[in-house]
Amino acid sequence: MATAYFAQLIGVPFIAVVPGKTSPAKREEIERYGGTCHPFDPPAAIYNEAARLAAELGGHYLDHLTGLYGTYLFDDLT
Repeated sequence: MATAYFAQLIGVPFIAVVPGKTSPAKREEIERYGGTCHPFDPPAAIYNEAARLAAELGGHYLDHLTGLYGTYLFDDLT
């Protein structure tokens, strides 16, 4: 949810690639902060799907679990 929130603050779109079984409550929270959910299965393949979707849309792939790449993305956008 934090990523959707900060994307909204700086005015960029945010798409969360989530497992298909993600709870409706979590999806609603992402959407409340301006994000869009892209359900995808199997869950182990969501990282590849997120990278593919970012490339297709001319966006940036951000995996919040593996590093602090968000600071680099912010620098690129400002």
